Amino acid sequence: MAMEYGTFKKEIRSIIGVDLNSYKEQQMQRRINQWVVRHRLQTLSGLVDTLRQDPEHKRQFLDYLTINTSHFFRDKNVFQYLIDSVLPEVCRRKRGKIWSAGCSIGAEAYSLVMILLETGFSFHSITATDLDAGVLAKAREGLYHENQLTALPPGYRQKYFTEVEGKYKIVPGVQKHVRFARHNLLEDQFSSGYDLI
Repeated sequence: MAMEYGTFKKEIRSIIGVDLNSYKEQQMQRRINQWVVRHRLQTLSGLVDTLRQDPEHKRQFLDYLTINTSHFFRDKNVFQYLIDSVLPEVCRRKRGKIWSAGCSIGAEAYSLVMILLETGFSFHSITATDLDAGVLAKAREGLYHENQLTALPPGYRQKYFTEVEGKYKIVPGVQKHVRFARHNLLEDQFSSGYDLI
């Protein structure tokens, strides 16, 4: 007998800690069915069994569900608005406590640090969180491919990265300002007192 989608959602929550009830059901079912077909798992039951038995498949599936793609200064208009309007107000408060929620590989948090260093704004800290422990490890490592740096403002690559065997490592002067932690936005408690999220 085929596994019902409701049962599947309960299994997924117990295996990877993601509550699929918080997502648009039709869109999520389509994505999951694509995964099942691509990996020749035949059924939702086959996917559940594979996730329980194969840690690497589990990691890849979580990455697929949470869409961990990012690059530096991903939306230039948003960053310009932050520079012109938001950060001056945030930093005027003498705290500048910032949270990058759903930080993926850390590009957003590190982009914010670069802006703050460039503008001379005083800030307390940047907390960067994500559900996926794998992408948090990449964020802490701070090592990026060239195509993730294409939107950097002029001069930032030379100033804030060092080249390491064809990749680019964020400099310690930026890295030290970000604290990474695992956090599930849908279930975990939020901290308070942030000036910018």
